[in-house]
Amino acid sequence: MTNYLAYRGQTVRSRTVGQALTESNGITAVTYISENSYWTYRFLWKAGLFLDYSPLRLGFTVTTPSVGLFGGGSSFLNVMATNIDIDGDGSLDQRVVSDFQDDRKARYHSSWAVGAGISYDFKRYTMHLSGEWYNNVDRFDVVDTGEFTDPSTGDTLRNAVVHEMRNVINVGVGIEMPIIEWIDGYGSFVTDISAVGPKTRSSLSVSRWNIYHATGGALFTIRDVQLMGGITYSFGSRTLTWPLSLTSSDDDSNIIERPENARFSLRHSERSSCSRGCSRSRCRAKPFRCGKSGITLRL
Repeated sequence: MTNYLAYRGQTVRSRTVGQALTESNGITAVTYISENSYWTYRFLWKAGLFLDYSPLRLGFTVTTPSVGLFGGGSSFLNVMATNIDIDGDGSLDQRVVSDFQDDRKARYHSSWAVGAGISYDFKRYTMHLSGEWYNNVDRFDVVDTGEFTDPSTGDTLRNAVVHEMRNVINVGVGIEMPIIEWIDGYGSFVTDISAVGPKTRSSLSVSRWNIYHATGGALFTIRDVQLMGGITYSFGSRTLTWPLSLTSSDDDSNIIERPENARFSLRHSERSSCSRGCSRSRCRAKPFRCGKSGITLRL
């Protein structure tokens, strides 16, 4: 059993701007700007079990939900809408909403997680397979924001900073095998299924898409020096939609949400090179020196 003191700090900035010129030279525009920031300290525990039945090896882990200690945060919101029918009553609305709240209490919840892995040494190669299940986290307020008054209408609103996660399972498979006497090859494929899905609400995450990682590399042993190089290619895409709502959302009254309808496509390529000067029997005790480069995000 291992004890962890976990610190999490995050700042999420979001800006959505839409503008249009009508046939009568009128202007229709909407601007949504928000920034939510928080930090928390938590305790959690992790237990593991390793079984070695060479050439078969098994491993199991269990991670507990975290127990919050203390935290703080802030929220900022500015929304402007000009000549847009926000409430669907057939008339064009003019709205300006602005709010900033600081020194608020904050928290973060994590879930149960159970992982397992298996490795088997064949004659010419070793196969690895692992997976981990993460339980869902019910919706909760990350920052305790209070109500404020809409200066355009006098309505009472609240800028809710919320988060929730669905249960997911992520898996990985890998292989390592000698190519020639002084070169060993490695390959893997890993899933990164997003815990924030179409039916969950989160003010913290934009990575609602699933990402998949394919990795290949080689270890070169030249006398007492080992060099490792490899490349990782990550890909994933998803269409995200949020309605513009200044009055209500789901069962929560007077919650403000972000307007957005965009397709995000992530293509991530990463090249790494590592080296360490040591003999094969002593390499585990010495760290790698590594370098990485390359990332592309297409919107």
